[in-house]
Amino acid sequence: MSKSPIELLESKDIHDRAEAGRQLSRCGVPEDVPRLLDVAFEDPSPGARLYAVGAAADILSRYRVGPAAATIDEVARRRIFEGFKGIDPEVNAGMFSVLATLGIPRSARRILVGVQDPRLDVRTGALVGLYRYFVSSAAVNDEPIRQKTLELLNSPRLRPDAMAWIVRLAANCGWQDAVPALEALTSRADQVAEAATQALARLETARDPDAIEGLWKSYGTDGGEVPAVQKPWTWLVLQDGIGLEVGIDRIRAFRYTCDDPNRLEVQGDDAWPMRRMVLDEPTSRDWVEAIQVGSNTWFRAADSDLVTATEYFLERAGGLSEPWRRLVADQLIPRLPTNANGVRVIARVELAAGYVDRARDRLQAICEKKSAPADAWFYLGEVHAAEGEMEFARKAWSNVLEKATKRNPLRTLAEERLA
Repeated sequence: MSKSPIELLESKDIHDRAEAGRQLSRCGVPEDVPRLLDVAFEDPSPGARLYAVGAAADILSRYRVGPAAATIDEVARRRIFEGFKGIDPEVNAGMFSVLATLGIPRSARRILVGVQDPRLDVRTGALVGLYRYFVSSAAVNDEPIRQKTLELLNSPRLRPDAMAWIVRLAANCGWQDAVPALEALTSRADQVAEAATQALARLETARDPDAIEGLWKSYGTDGGEVPAVQKPWTWLVLQDGIGLEVGIDRIRAFRYTCDDPNRLEVQGDDAWPMRRMVLDEPTSRDWVEAIQVGSNTWFRAADSDLVTATEYFLERAGGLSEPWRRLVADQLIPRLPTNANGVRVIARVELAAGYVDRARDRLQAICEKKSAPADAWFYLGEVHAAEGEMEFARKAWSNVLEKATKRNPLRTLAEERLA
């Protein structure tokens, strides 16, 4: 019988306890945090301590902002904060990430002290905590701590590794007012100069309104939040003034303009104040461009993800009027891949947009080949049905039954069409 993650924390096996931390990072709830913190500071295994403290921070990151924040009351948060008093962070420098995600602004002061610690392990843990503190939307208005952080760039006592990290932090958070300070650091002869050069390039990109265009994905999370889900919740396509937002429970299309890189003007709707950032994407762990709108973070998606986003659109296209479907299709089709799968997706987009003749030509060309897959035949049947050519439609759907596996959902749909 498999054990729950909390039960694994009680195991005598080190690997079990570490595995419990890995699992609780995604599925843990606030009630698990006290036990994880006990493990984080008392377990004899450094690995188990590391995973436990990381899981505690990741859980708290999901309860820092928005409606979920009310799940942990102020007393409980303060109790965790007070529990760190008197603890030497060298025991477990991951405590700074817990402080960062705790949702208590004064915890940032403790993190800044750690940033200036002479011990590398402590300093590194504090710098990670500083990142997790500032990338959250909860810290957007914490101007006093932000200024204290930037003042450290002038500190002769701050170690170069810490200064380089803060330089990168300024770029990752989109702090445009830090540009003069960063420019002054490019003349140094150490890692800080290289970090400053890269940071300035990132901030320059963030000042370009056109850089907002492209494909974005959201897990419905705050910055620095570790989501419980592994797949994007919503996709956002912004291209040539046409926007598409489509997700598990929504679809909408809109016109937009973006003259100010930090503001998306949505026609007929409120503007989106945006925070232009570079963040650690929570599933790939790659550093990518991001935009934060309120407490929701959108991450730059790869071009190859456009097919997945288009599948979301196709499943929910009925929620848009045909004129809007055509406007969206006109943006998607030129950007979809032209490999075998991409061409079939393009045909489905054309069909959804009402470009029936174009879809017919594309699908017939595919179905003339002996290797034509079941989905091409199914959607060719849909084209014929849309044109009232039911005899041809039934022939196409019959071919689906010959080619589709029993588990293929299109087989069931073809059977329904033929019934």
